Amino acid sequence: MALAPTPEQQAARDVFASGRDLALVAGAGTGKTSTLILMGGATRKQGLYVAFNKSIADDAGTRFGANVECRTAHSLAFRAVGRRYGDRLNSSGHIPTRETARRLGITRDLAVDSHRIKVNHQARLVTNMVRRFCYTTDRRIAARHLEWINGLDTTAQEYLAGVLMPYALRAWEDICSPDGRLPFKHDY
Repeated sequence: MALAPTPEQQAARDVFASGRDLALVAGAGTGKTSTLILMGGATRKQGLYVAFNKSIADDAGTRFGANVECRTAHSLAFRAVGRRYGDRLNSSGHIPTRETARRLGITRDLAVDSHRIKVNHQARLVTNMVRRFCYTTDRRIAARHLEWINGLDTTAQEYLAGVLMPYALRAWEDICSPDGRLPFKHDY
């Protein structure tokens, strides 16, 4: 048995059904999904509900009408471009950091001021640069994607970023290739 909508939910449904612009701001546990279900039921137009994880999307799929598709952001990305990388996603397990370094051509420890940055740490920093880049809207990997290294001043940090940039670009080129050899993550 469905619960009666709150006055706020009914108002949101009515605005949505009228076709006017609508923005909802609501905290956790305040009835966002219930409100969206009401809104989806107010129209025959096709809609898309994007959930954070698969279990939420699957649950929502049992609650929305047939006109609303319930998906995760990763599933949308996979449908749009991920199929091209499906083999890499399915076969891409963890490889040791030393092997990542070897594949990128990082062969020596790096002295930065009084710090020694080992080969494995450089590979981890490069991998994290790529990951951090993927979480932005930037079009290119940049020095700013290097995480801050404790103990380095700004000059040393900039130097390190400059040294690691070619490896980060090489990593991204590999990741963009369906035949690449570095591990491929869903975020890519």
